Amino acid sequence: MQPEHGARFTLRLVAASPVVAYRLTVELGGSGVRGHAGVDPANGGVASASDAELPQWPSNTPTRLLRSLWRDRQQNPHTGWPRRLTRWRQAEQTRQQ
Repeated sequence: MQPEHGARFTLRLVAASPVVAYRLTVELGGSGVRGHAGVDPANGGVASASDAELPQWPSNTPTRLLRSLWRDRQQNPHTGWPRRLTRWRQAEQTRQQ
């Protein structure tokens, strides 16, 4: 089911070592963007790429999600990386009204 407003971000774990890698899907009201994103467990560095350019407002969301996961691992080093993470974000123009 596609969101009518905003965007749904889904990260699915592909690998957890040496770099934590996720397959990324962004669903934007009728269209979708696929790509990949990863975080370096040693320093929290995040990199991502997608098959199409994301609009300005959701482009930093995957980075924020992965940095949040990395910070959680710093506080709880014995917990694993989630196999799947799904988040919905409201569109910027709707938020500003």
